[in-house]
Amino acid sequence: MKDLLGGQVDDIKERLNQAQFAERVGCTPPYINKLKEKGVIKVGPDGKIDLEEGLLAIEEYTKLARSEKLKKAQKERVAKSSQDDEPEEDGCFLSVAESERRRKHFNAKVAELEYLEKKGELVPAEKVRRDAFAMARRTRDAMLLIPTRLMALLAVEDDAQRVRELLDAEIRKALEGLTIEGEDDAGTA
Repeated sequence: MKDLLGGQVDDIKERLNQAQFAERVGCTPPYINKLKEKGVIKVGPDGKIDLEEGLLAIEEYTKLARSEKLKKAQKERVAKSSQDDEPEEDGCFLSVAESERRRKHFNAKVAELEYLEKKGELVPAEKVRRDAFAMARRTRDAMLLIPTRLMALLAVEDDAQRVRELLDAEIRKALEGLTIEGEDDAGTA
């Protein structure tokens, strides 16, 4: 019989506690405890594990777990490939027909993007970022100029309603200028 590490084990009748067994087989004590709770490893009335029986149980459990994982992965792959429009490769070479289908699909997507860009429905993200930044800067500058333009008028004004009207008019003027600029930019895009 071979142990988990590939070494030869002959006539082992050794009984170990869980920590010793874990160390001997190269596992962590929590993993051995998990296997004990699942009923994979049997612990005797003395609280110890027979080394030979434990090794055989772990080997069988590992084989079973691997085969179940493989079956589950295969079922998931089949389910996924039936849902996706692009099947998984599984590390194998694609057939000529599948390769050609993917090439045509890719070329169609590229052609669609080029069409949308020429039509004006799709613009480069970097251009959008630059334009948005420029618009925000113009908005900030226009708003920050309001106090400079109004300070002399507001300093002599003692009517609160008149101060409000002056401020409102200047703010509207600044924002309407931005709206007109934004419409001009949208028209040229």
